[in-house]
Amino acid sequence: MVTTYSGFGHNIDFEHIEYERFFFASADEDMDGIYPDQMEIVRQGAFIALCCEVVNLLDEERRNKKVYQFITKTLENPKIESMPLEKETLIAMRKSLDEEPTVEWGILPGSSSFNKLLPEIYKRYVLGYYKGLIDEVIKVGTPYNYNDSNEVIRFHVNYFKEINNPLAVKRLRTLFNHISKIPKPIVDKTSDIFFALDTPVEISSELSGFIWFREDKCSIYFNSIDYYFLNEKQTKELRSIFAL
Repeated sequence: MVTTYSGFGHNIDFEHIEYERFFFASADEDMDGIYPDQMEIVRQGAFIALCCEVVNLLDEERRNKKVYQFITKTLENPKIESMPLEKETLIAMRKSLDEEPTVEWGILPGSSSFNKLLPEIYKRYVLGYYKGLIDEVIKVGTPYNYNDSNEVIRFHVNYFKEINNPLAVKRLRTLFNHISKIPKPIVDKTSDIFFALDTPVEISSELSGFIWFREDKCSIYFNSIDYYFLNEKQTKELRSIFAL
């Protein structure tokens, strides 16, 4: 019997994946710039394997000291600060494992937080991987508002660039998997650009939003729901992807 949790299942036979070894995987310093996409896939795979491990423990009303210690040790690693979704998930995992074992773990406070994160993890790292194998295009444009014939304010984008490059798409996905959510900032102007990642199989864009470039060389991203902060290095990478 399989119980699904937005892509994560229980009681599926699988060999143990050594996520402990690969959670922060990286190539040798002189090779890391050549294989960034491969290293990102390895790290994402390790994270997915850990999620499966914890889901199984919760479903089977078990606890595992080694898993708990790994989560705690990983949260103490400074590298986790550049992985906001992973950090948030590990914190929720630890809270889940601190609660009393029960088959209805999904309704408990800590466990429910972990359960709510699973759909986003599956969308980003599982579906995102397969979507990366098909033709996708990044559209970049200038957003503006205008009044239509009925004096209703409409939103429009004047797209000035289309990027049909698989490497650019992978770089974009990787970048936005590691940005930090922030409270709503004060923005006193229309965003500098709007972008959308379009795929042939999706009616709406999977990844899109508004970008404000700041004088301190950082930037703000808004996906119509939440705001995110991109530091100077991330903003430089974004400009490079968009060739701005």
